[in-house]
Amino acid sequence: MIIFKVQSLFVAFCSMLGLVLAFSVSYYWTTIHFAVDTATLLWVAGLYVMLGVGADDIFLMFDTFEHCETECGDFEQEQCEKAMTSELHRDVLRERMGRAYRKAGGMMLVSSVTTAICFFSNAFGALVAIQEFGIFMG
Repeated sequence: MIIFKVQSLFVAFCSMLGLVLAFSVSYYWTTIHFAVDTATLLWVAGLYVMLGVGADDIFLMFDTFEHCETECGDFEQEQCEKAMTSELHRDVLRERMGRAYRKAGGMMLVSSVTTAICFFSNAFGALVAIQEFGIFMG
């Protein structure tokens, strides 16, 4: 689904790689710092939940990047298009990405923190498997 949205195999691959690496970090924290010794099938299912939450952040960032229009200053539209093939193109993309991060960063942070809080609330559940899943996913 991500590859259809971003239209780039490289971006989709890097996005999914980052999400899979997040799974390994979560596994490390759960087993080492929270002393949970056994991985359950719920943890594997959690990988798909992580992919879904991460894909939501990727879509949010990508849409914000598309909606951030950079101003070309005093350039006319034709001159601006010519400048896109030169050194100015990198500066324009850098500014556009900065604007996108400033706009989408807060939204992604709030979304991720509220999701983590919801998962951590499972740590107070009655079943041990659900408690471990909540700690792992949070």
